[in-house]
Formats: sequence, C-alpha cells, structure tokens
Amino acid sequence: MSDGDYRCRKCRCRLFCKESSITCHNEKLIDVDHQKQQNECYDRSSNVIFVDDRKINEQWIQQQIDNGEWIKGRLTCPTDNCKARVGCFNFINTEFCHCGKYQLPPIQFNRSKVDLP
Repeated sequence: MSDGDYRCRKCRCRLFCKESSITCHNEKLIDVDHQKQQNECYDRSSNVIFVDDRKINEQWIQQQIDNGEWIKGRLTCPTDNCKARVGCFNFINTEFCHCGKYQLPPIQFNRSKVDLP
C-alpha cells in the first residue's frame, strides 16, 4: 500500500496516485507550493481533485470514460461491492477556472468522497 494514493472513502479501495493529480491550472499538484494555493482559483476549487486526462494511468478510470464514450458521466469506485460515486468527467462542456484564464480539467474527484494521501 502506497501512502501517495487517493482511496475511496467508503471502502478504502485505491483509486489513483498522488502524481496523477493536477490543479485547476493544469499544474502537478505536488509541484504547487502552499502560498500559490492561497489564490482565489485554488481556494474555490479546493473541494475538487483534478486528474490529468492526457495521462490516465488507472485502467478503471479509462474504462469508465470509454463506457461513457468520452462525453460525460460519473466515476464510481471500481470495487464491485462498493460502487460509490467518487467523481465525474465531462469532455463536452468546457468550464474555466475562476480567473477565466484556464480551462478546467475534464476529470475530477470530489474531496469528500476520497481519502487523501
């Protein structure tokens, strides 16, 4: 068990690794310092964890996006006994961060549904 993994809050199943998470400005979350996270964009998106759609490392995420035909849908825990809703994806409606300069990543997880590393 790696301590850099995000896990389903309900069943503790591993969802994805910390290195896959990015900010609303498409920067690796592990590279962003605390001071930079205090700006309005990071503060307002603090209830969401974004995952880089260009580097989907988790097969279950890829499979659920493929099943949704790369349009939009829910991401549910891959454990058969759980299936809790942990996030969503939306490749159709492009949203922008609060500063209006950056397009939000289409794959996102709700912080209240996952345990942080």
